Amino acid sequence: MMSIRKFGAAVALVVASLGFTSFSANAVLITQSIEIVDDPIFGSFNLGEVVIDLDSSEIGSGLVSVFEFVSLNLFDSTEFDVFDFEATVDASSLSAVNSGIELLAFDVTELDSADMWSYQVIIDIFTPENTYVDIFDANGDFVFFSEAATLGEARVPAPAGVAILALGIVAMGLRRRKN
Repeated sequence: MMSIRKFGAAVALVVASLGFTSFSANAVLITQSIEIVDDPIFGSFNLGEVVIDLDSSEIGSGLVSVFEFVSLNLFDSTEFDVFDFEATVDASSLSAVNSGIELLAFDVTELDSADMWSYQVIIDIFTPENTYVDIFDANGDFVFFSEAATLGEARVPAPAGVAILALGIVAMGLRRRKN
């Protein structure tokens, strides 16, 4: 038989383990690649990747706009002067969130490159005729234009999985200790 003291210690351990994983449970990170696909001149290539943070309390609320990114990587540049950024996600359900970003629009200039390229990007999954990528050099001269931009498959980690794993480990430890 387990004493009340041991039971209390076990409950405290479970609560503490959930507390360590709860910091990520309030956010849903969505990571998607930004791709040029079958451009008539340049073919297909990966332009970069964007990571946005959606508050988990917004799940079930429909379309949600996010005005900041967690990280943005374009041609291996990661530091930007941001003039404008917006990502729209369908947060009507967790499965909709897993489908990813529906609209991505940003206007940024590189800060960590000798070239200091500027990017103006609009990718609209539901209105592809509004989609384009413009890239300009430091002098504002046109370098690249494509209407063949799209977003890759969304990667959305499940923070609840970490909590379930922690609970399972604690339960196995308590079971083993009991025997």
